[in-house]
Amino acid sequence: MSDEPPTPPAELPTEIVNTLNGNSPDQLQHVARDAEELAEHKAREARLEKELEMTATRGSTASRRPSLLELLLP
Repeated sequence: MSDEPPTPPAELPTEIVNTLNGNSPDQLQHVARDAEELAEHKAREARLEKELEMTATRGSTASRRPSLLELLLP
């Protein structure tokens, strides 16, 4: 690892970079885990929404679209 701090991505707003720089290593680990989980959640929601749209586009004969909860439950 370098002695220099990492360069943040250019698309990351300065306000967020400054806020992150003010946190302890432990807090940053929590933020990193939460951000990863949030990204996975949003990706899963987007995938489910796309699947719902595809089902609706195919002319599904179902009388109603399943709820997000119904899709997530086994």
